[in-house]
Amino acid sequence: MGLVTRFQILRYESITEFPSAAGFQIPSKLPDNTEQLIEVPSK
Repeated sequence: MGLVTRFQILRYESITEFPSAAGFQIPSKLPDNTEQLIEVPSK
């Protein structure tokens, strides 16, 4: 699995024992400058 982004990557890590189903939360700023977490499932 890989990641493609137009944003600068500030940090990264490798996960060698990846679970069969996992989800991620990515912080995002809205136009009104509030933050929200975006759920990104892997499967």
